Amino acid sequence: MRDSCSLRDQILYHIITVQKELGQLFDSEMDGLSLSRYDILSNLYHVGPLRQRELQQRVDVDHAAITRHLKQLETQGLITRRRCEQDNRVIYVELTDEGREQIAHWTEQKECLTDRLFVNMKVEDQQQLLASLTMLQDTIDHERKTTI
Repeated sequence: MRDSCSLRDQILYHIITVQKELGQLFDSEMDGLSLSRYDILSNLYHVGPLRQRELQQRVDVDHAAITRHLKQLETQGLITRRRCEQDNRVIYVELTDEGREQIAHWTEQKECLTDRLFVNMKVEDQQQLLASLTMLQDTIDHERKTTI
């Protein structure tokens, strides 16, 4: 059936399939760590302690999702949260020593996975793929804004 679809339908199908399979592969390679939680830890690793609201904006998740992710990461001992003494509404999020060690390990894991996935793709092809995906994402963002 896919062979009888238009080129654009085939591309859409492949993107959806690749996204699903890549998500599963990423989770497996990262010991079950989701991309969202990796993004949270990576931001804290590279930027340092952040206000919860700023971290939420950086990883582009809603308030409920960031709270849920942070609670789980805190339970695992990877981050700490503390309220600002001057403004009790502000919460600061910071990596623990264990969190720093884990994100360094997971970053190596991610780099190994990336190397394996792109071993057969020339840099020029990677650049073209990135440009095409960026253009598609821009179109999706535009569609989302116009349908709201």
